Amino acid sequence: MFFTILLTVTLALGTETSHSPSQYILSQASIGHKSSNDACKSIVSQTDTLQIHYVADALNVECADPEGYEITLVDSEHFEQLEINKGSIIIIKGGNGSATIWKAQNETEKVINLVQGDLTLQNIEFQFTILNETEPVLSPSTYIIYAENDKLLPSLTLKQCTFQSFSGVFDSNIYQVFICDVTKAEFIDCSFKGTGIDKVSNVSLIHIEFCNFTTLKKCKFQDAQIYHEGGSVTLEAGIENGSFVIQDC
Repeated sequence: MFFTILLTVTLALGTETSHSPSQYILSQASIGHKSSNDACKSIVSQTDTLQIHYVADALNVECADPEGYEITLVDSEHFEQLEINKGSIIIIKGGNGSATIWKAQNETEKVINLVQGDLTLQNIEFQFTILNETEPVLSPSTYIIYAENDKLLPSLTLKQCTFQSFSGVFDSNIYQVFICDVTKAEFIDCSFKGTGIDKVSNVSLIHIEFCNFTTLKKCKFQDAQIYHEGGSVTLEAGIENGSFVIQDC
């Protein structure tokens, strides 16, 4: 018993006066782990000059954390068209209390193009915008969110997101969300809005096909009079053993 107590006291005194090599190595490893995790978490602001301005720049930083990237948009509005072609877990969320409004920065076909990866979007409101008032151009011209790749099979999850539409009938078919050849498409507490039942639009709300697992929970589809060959909402399995879960919509 005496030996045990003496050993304990000796170790306690030792920690006050010196650091053993093993403790130093452990401390350095902890610092390295923290730095690696910090590189995976980013604040994106287009109004704060000290922050990263674009999600694409945040994703260009190497991330070794298996939990992937966590990117927070702190401005009330964010302007960017983004292609994600990275085999990582990626979470992008609005972080200013209310939902961050995301629009295209320039004329583009898609706001978000998901080629590969496991992407989660949370607390974001997506809107179309008109560019060039003299010769108005709708941007995006075809898709707000587009996810498709039959080889890489990306996954998409949306939580507390809102999609606003645009009135009018355009030459091409337009989609708020278009998903094809993905592993998973999950929508939780999302709103897909038209421009009112008295205003015709050919902006389809959502189109999903060739998806292994499709889930819609607590989603709203409202205020839409759609003139679109694909209809306002299209859900097609298209593959054997594909599953759909639709709950409280």
